[in-house]
Amino acid sequence: MAYKGNTDRIPCSKGGLTGAKNIDDIPNHMMVYPSRNINLEKNGRRKRGGTTLLLSSAYAGAPKILGLYHAYFGDSTDGFILAATADGDLYKDDTNKIATGMGAVMPWSFEMGEDKVFIADGINIPKVWSGSGSAAAISEPAADFSTSPPFQLMVHSRGASKRMCALNEHGIYMSASHASAGDMEKFSTGAEAMFVETGDGYGLVGMVEFGEDIFLFGKKKAYRVDDSSLDTSEWGYDPAQWEGGAANWRLIIKTPNDVVVMADDGEIYSITSVSAYGDYKQASLTRNSWMHDWIKDYVKLTEIDQFHGQYDPALRAIFFWVVRNGQTSVDTALVYFIDRSPEEAWMVHDNQTADSGYKAACSCNVKQISGPHMIFTGDYKGQIWKLNQANRSDNSNGYYAGFRTPNISIDDPRLNKHFNAGRILMSPMGLYNLTAKCWIDGVLASSQDVSMDGGCAVLGTFLLDTDTLGGEAIIDTSFKIGKVGKRIQYEFFNSTANQDFFISGIMTDWKPTGNKQ
Repeated sequence: MAYKGNTDRIPCSKGGLTGAKNIDDIPNHMMVYPSRNINLEKNGRRKRGGTTLLLSSAYAGAPKILGLYHAYFGDSTDGFILAATADGDLYKDDTNKIATGMGAVMPWSFEMGEDKVFIADGINIPKVWSGSGSAAAISEPAADFSTSPPFQLMVHSRGASKRMCALNEHGIYMSASHASAGDMEKFSTGAEAMFVETGDGYGLVGMVEFGEDIFLFGKKKAYRVDDSSLDTSEWGYDPAQWEGGAANWRLIIKTPNDVVVMADDGEIYSITSVSAYGDYKQASLTRNSWMHDWIKDYVKLTEIDQFHGQYDPALRAIFFWVVRNGQTSVDTALVYFIDRSPEEAWMVHDNQTADSGYKAACSCNVKQISGPHMIFTGDYKGQIWKLNQANRSDNSNGYYAGFRTPNISIDDPRLNKHFNAGRILMSPMGLYNLTAKCWIDGVLASSQDVSMDGGCAVLGTFLLDTDTLGGEAIIDTSFKIGKVGKRIQYEFFNSTANQDFFISGIMTDWKPTGNKQ
């Protein structure tokens, strides 16, 4: 017999994590705490990919990884994954070192130029590595590098000119323009330097190239370098047209058409938006979703020097690795999906019960020739992790992946309703179960396992950016509720290793029963 009543639908093609507190003002497609480990992809919600170890064993002594870099040389296939450790060593693979006795505290910066890797540790004069032998100091360091070593490196191109840029707290140093081998190592002959007084007591903390322009960042202010003239004596810098700086250089993240920055108060903004508004808080990517409140509630901003970010071109998402309140090291990533509107673009990835690639002291983007682009992270125990793997486990360990809806009043929040049943629209992923919980007016009314098999052909595992979800198979599974109340709230999750899910929609069958007297 057909159900005679109303049906409310939650479209899982919409919505992201929100930090909003007003329960009657949150749209039903949004997600609230403890939602996490969901990828917002393919017009639905899917369990995030797993994380796996790159190395068969940790580096000797299990040191913290201070920096990672994918070094790709013209004659190599997939290149090298360089790893800098807190022992002051730089590895080109799991055992072979190309530098020792280097910086053991600050994050390392790497950049490719002249088919060589340039290396800055914030402690020593920068080094270069050609792909063989050991790394060596650059041929012509600036005189200042011995007392104020650079902590960030970046190649900058304008017209036919290409220079290696080195940044310390005082200013930017631009090498000789590349015309022959070795020019990018010259920070004295043919080089230029600009010194910036930020007035905040910290000095410069980062730089980025956007188009042909260089932007320098202090903690509270940004500056645009003007090197457009052919006459270098006319070069200089001006304060950027917006108010707001960056927390550190690892929180200045380039995407295909923008630069996204985390400020030292936890606000996250884009350069394109802030250029229009003039104020980084007005241009915030976290305000519409109330994620700025979520950050205040759950993130330990006093540890922001440990935070870092990376753009994942496969997921088309920016990862901000952060320290949670009550913790002393990074174990969580805020994930911003750039193709969605800011109010519904956010999610959290982590593993709070086992080691994973989210306990990340550093990160890098790996552009493989023989495989998909992916993110690698270095942890605090001498290991390197690969993110967004086709398996759904962290080194064979399970993790909570799920979402909770806000309290949904459906129509009049004063009106009592009979909530008859819930329905989940899913794609078949395997002989797995999804746990479905339901609260009525804050009281747990139901907790049951729902099959994700459905008797359909299983889609199997796939990796975003290389495989296709495919097929029109869909599971429409109902679960009984049978309770009366004003508001309903759901939570759906799976915590079992190597089990997947993809949810495209949720429905609630209900009838009005009248106002409570």
